[in-house]
Amino acid sequence: MIDRQQVISLFEEMYGGEDCEGRLPSLCEAACLSVEAKMKKGADFADAGILMLAAALLNRRLISRIADEEAVSSFKAGDVTVSRKTGERLRNAESDVEQALALAAPQLRDDGFLFLKC
Repeated sequence: MIDRQQVISLFEEMYGGEDCEGRLPSLCEAACLSVEAKMKKGADFADAGILMLAAALLNRRLISRIADEEAVSSFKAGDVTVSRKTGERLRNAESDVEQALALAAPQLRDDGFLFLKC
């Protein structure tokens, strides 16, 4: 089982660790379960790539949740414009997940498939 506290600590180290109203434990649990479901039999739960993947998935889930809750991404009042770049943050989070997947690949099952048009 992936150590959830290690994942949260790594998340805080990598992404700043804003808890966003206590949502980290449940989002961390979901991220860890997702990674554990893809791990090879006998894989190392403490592998750095596995922990980074869980932290990156946690970050992506958190940013997705924040983006869903923010109805307004920018507004303008006179000469002042305020904007939130959740789209850019989400793209960066996706990139982090892809990089972490590459690091964790030796510990993950390769059971994906692809339909090819012949």
